[in-house]
Amino acid sequence: MSPRRSLLSFAALVAVALTLAGCTLLPGLNSAATPAPLPKPAAGQCWNATTTQAYDWADWQGPAAIACTSSHTLYTYQVGKISDEPGNSWAAPGDSSNLSDEIQKKAGDACGISTLLPHLKWNQQLVNAYFFVPTEAQWKAGQRWVRCDVGVLATGTTLDNESFSALPTIISTLVSQVSGDPVKFEFCMNSSTPVTESGPLDNPDATLADCRDDPQWKLTIHGTFPDAAGAPFPDDATSNAVSSTLCLPTVTDGNQIWISYLPTKSGWASGDREIDCWLGQKSASDSAGTA
Repeated sequence: MSPRRSLLSFAALVAVALTLAGCTLLPGLNSAATPAPLPKPAAGQCWNATTTQAYDWADWQGPAAIACTSSHTLYTYQVGKISDEPGNSWAAPGDSSNLSDEIQKKAGDACGISTLLPHLKWNQQLVNAYFFVPTEAQWKAGQRWVRCDVGVLATGTTLDNESFSALPTIISTLVSQVSGDPVKFEFCMNSSTPVTESGPLDNPDATLADCRDDPQWKLTIHGTFPDAAGAPFPDDATSNAVSSTLCLPTVTDGNQIWISYLPTKSGWASGDREIDCWLGQKSASDSAGTA
């Protein structure tokens, strides 16, 4: 599904229409056989998991917990509880592998990552929370716990093939790094395609980048359309005007451009009003070509 977007140059302030392939950060499914149920997890456990296992967003499909002194990629920072759910299943209607929207929201609410990382900012998106619920059998037996994990995405990998960085042995080290070196965990991208031709989320070869190393693209602003829930889907002129007001102030010189990712028509109908602004840095050849 392709996101609507606009691209403006700082110098010309002219919107450029792009025909780009869309990008999704939604988790995928793991088709591996379901292992035997694991015991109820506990805060402080560590796990050596892949992003595929972490992105299942249902019952845990990965290996057993390991000693935190071993290399690991997930850390359980708390075990919460999903309340007021008497149903016999956590699955979405017609989809036995995914949580229902209601359960997913309640599980996410029970795993507020601010309890572990009170200084985590919205754009430090290399750091993510992941949650897992009991197996269907455990759920039917009345278990309503939710395991809340934290993981850090590795730079140099694409969004379609993400991997985790190893977490520190002591989780307080990560807490200190998030507050003491925040740029390390911000969301940046590098691509082989010039910023004047394509946005950061639209190239399969674009990789997560270290924001401290002058990346090609950096996520800078997050906002929303100021519309009521029943407002009609905005036309291009309205979208560009709203995006320009939000994103343009991030541009500071003629070697920068911005791009915004906006709701799709179907997303708008479902209540999505979010706008993400990315700041792109032209290379020397880009700048020479547009002089």
